[in-house]
Amino acid sequence: MSLDFGRIDTILKIKPSSDTLGRLTALKDGRTGTLIDGSTGNRLSAKVGTVRQIYSYPTDSHCLSAVAGVARTYDANSNTTAIGGTARQYTYDTTGRMTQARRAGAVTMNYRYNGRGEQVRRFLGTTNTYTLYDEAGHWLGDYDSNGAPKQQAIWLDDLPVGLLANANNLHYIEPDHLGSPRVVIDPTRDVAVWTWSLKGEAFGNTAPNQDPDGDGAALVLDMRFPGQRFDAASGLNQNYFPDYEAATGRYGQSDPIGFHGGIGTYAYGRSSPFLWPDKLGLLPGDCYRTENLAAAQALKDILPASIKEDLEYGGWVYQKPNGYYSYTAPRRGTTSSVNPGPRPDGATGAYHTHGDVTPGYVGEAFSKADTRIPYGDAAYLGTPSGKLLRFSTSGSPYSELPGAIPSYGCGCDGNNNKLLEFLSNAFGWQL
Repeated sequence: MSLDFGRIDTILKIKPSSDTLGRLTALKDGRTGTLIDGSTGNRLSAKVGTVRQIYSYPTDSHCLSAVAGVARTYDANSNTTAIGGTARQYTYDTTGRMTQARRAGAVTMNYRYNGRGEQVRRFLGTTNTYTLYDEAGHWLGDYDSNGAPKQQAIWLDDLPVGLLANANNLHYIEPDHLGSPRVVIDPTRDVAVWTWSLKGEAFGNTAPNQDPDGDGAALVLDMRFPGQRFDAASGLNQNYFPDYEAATGRYGQSDPIGFHGGIGTYAYGRSSPFLWPDKLGLLPGDCYRTENLAAAQALKDILPASIKEDLEYGGWVYQKPNGYYSYTAPRRGTTSSVNPGPRPDGATGAYHTHGDVTPGYVGEAFSKADTRIPYGDAAYLGTPSGKLLRFSTSGSPYSELPGAIPSYGCGCDGNNNKLLEFLSNAFGWQL
């Protein structure tokens, strides 16, 4: 595959190579050389330039024990607690969220979260930064202790298109096809004042250029892959629920939804960062033979978080060109509604959840609004008690969904479906 970017007079060419499961194995013209992944999606080695780094794992878990001989340790919940001894250390609360980062034993930052799981406060000593998000979980801005804005973002659906920064001046953001910011423009001078090159390291381990115009005024923007913001204090990208380490292309904590996001519970975007964004750190599942199974897995993925936060989540179930079914990443709504997002090609219906049990709110059944759908569509619902329900405009209107098979990160295209067929035959799974 070849991707071309840039101005007409400076064409850039990026040539990634993938294995049969769609995982990135090499990237020419970027900092990533050859990547070798095991059957579970865990990276075994990475050749960057002329140097090959070996990734080591224990025999009984997906926890990365060392990279190029630098050891890592974990707590009982499989959260990364140290990299290189005291060089980098992390502390977590009882829910598995990072609360403190340290370097060489010294505290570099403390973190706090709201009931929706959003990181809303960073502080060190008397210096505080407060963060706001919109209903869909997009970062809206950072503010000081007095409420004065430090930076604020402007969104067009899921794409960042504007930035208020440097004395609240308006800047334009040019995102890529996934929604990662790649260029920030000063509209007054019509010049780029921040760039994050598409020719950089595939998993995001390339620092942005904060002064491409060379005027001596740096613009700091911490946005990275969709849903991520770089945190210099921890050296990680905060990815809503988990924390992402670009250097290794994996999360520092095991996937909160377990194997529903794939058998490699630390992997980012099925190890295919050009194809799969992971805004919440909860990657949608793979392909399923029926739309009901895809819907059931989509609901199982997000229902625990929906109940915990008492918020609705929703998205779409759709049919792929190869005939299999999958689902879009969940979008977060309010306590009583959710917008599933733009209808994708091949959509067969929308899925959504009801949050925790709320007095006066019918949580265990479809509401009248839920069933006002186009003829031929279906609606799928996950309830506070764990029921997975289906409403159809044709045939029997109400039914309960079957249990879904585990998602094994097999992807949705080409020979990947052969692996699904093999697993189905070998283990008797209903696809």
